[in-house]
Amino acid sequence: MKYQQAGKNSWFSREQVLTIPNMLSLFRIILIPVFIVIYTSDNTELAFAVLLISTLSDVFDGYIARSLGQVTDLGKVLDPIADKLTHAAVIICLMLRFKWMRILFAVFAAKELSMLVLGLLVIRYTGRVYSAKWYGKLCTTVTVAVMAVHIIFPAISPTLSMWLCIADMILMLNALIQYAVYDIKEIAKAAQISKVQTKSC
Repeated sequence: MKYQQAGKNSWFSREQVLTIPNMLSLFRIILIPVFIVIYTSDNTELAFAVLLISTLSDVFDGYIARSLGQVTDLGKVLDPIADKLTHAAVIICLMLRFKWMRILFAVFAAKELSMLVLGLLVIRYTGRVYSAKWYGKLCTTVTVAVMAVHIIFPAISPTLSMWLCIADMILMLNALIQYAVYDIKEIAKAAQISKVQTKSC
């Protein structure tokens, strides 16, 4: 896997900020209040359309970043922020109708807060920003699918809703564990390198 060094002054340079993928990430953030207003107005069809547009823009921004060589450290941070804010807003809206969404949100919040702390530690000790792993992408895909099903079918049976939420929570916990193991290994590796360099000085 290739990494880009997160220099102190590089994150907000023109090349880092003014990229198509970053603009798409900002677009997804702008769509969040749009979704909230539409969903709480009981227009589930249009709410689903907004979620679909947001999801497609997420897919395209990754493709564009790779194909145009616009993968940046800022983008690696901004993209998941847009994702998590969108998911949090949608789940909170769904909590108004589906009780299992409350438990899903609790697991989601715990996972994201834990990963935020680990991510900041990784940046601090390694100076690097890592791209999402396959298990994180799988979790995100399933979360979007679960949200979409609940939006499209507001009369979904409580039992089906429960099992969908449980399956999503299992994937969230799996992603958290795997990210935690990976991040801790990277932090330990960086600490060991730093220790060796200090001794050699």
